[in-house]
Amino acid sequence: VIVGAAGHLVFLPLSINASISTIVAFDFLSLNYSLTQSSLWDPCNSYSQFNTRFQ
Repeated sequence: VIVGAAGHLVFLPLSINASISTIVAFDFLSLNYSLTQSSLWDPCNSYSQFNTRFQ
């Protein structure tokens, strides 16, 4: 997954369908980004299982 291509605040592709045990790699191209697991019901709080912090 490409993060921040051409200085845009987007993830490309916008969505993926990964099977269990599939490795998904993120390439952070510019600026500071983080990738954090959350939920639709509590989007402002991260789950501790997945949080890259700023890259």
